[in-house]
Amino acid sequence: SEEERLIFHTARLFGESEFAVSGSFVEAVQEEIQDYWLSPGGRERYREALARARENGYTGRIVETLRRQGVPAEFFYLALQESDFNENAVGPETRWGRAKGMWQFIPTTAQRYGLDPGPLQDTGLRDPDDDRQNFQMASDAAARYLRDLHGVLTQASGLLVMAAYNWGEHRVAPR
Repeated sequence: SEEERLIFHTARLFGESEFAVSGSFVEAVQEEIQDYWLSPGGRERYREALARARENGYTGRIVETLRRQGVPAEFFYLALQESDFNENAVGPETRWGRAKGMWQFIPTTAQRYGLDPGPLQDTGLRDPDDDRQNFQMASDAAARYLRDLHGVLTQASGLLVMAAYNWGEHRVAPR
């Protein structure tokens, strides 16, 4: 179908071979699209997030930042999944600390990529001294992190890059 063709095409954009993309993967993507993104809440979330990105001038700047680091521009949508393009987003408390900002960096990863998590890093509060909540600084750090994940840990698998970014490298890295 046209939808399946688009799923395979998108997987190829992320460096996957159509031979490595299983039918169960395609079915899972179709199910996620149907159950969430085509639901009234998912459709509205998508529209509002893209409007926020467009209104704040994020779209072109993120794409250019990603391209400069040599990673697929389609990683732009990670910021949608992570925070709905909200640079003030604050995640729940976890054993790794709170993820903050549009790219939802945890404190240790933020520091590794040159971001200061600020004095309020362990709170649910917005922190003007937290670099993770600075759109440009966090986008630059996210692009470098994605480049590193793409080039080393995941052996250029865009799907594994997204998994490592979202779940943590330690959960995706081979043992």
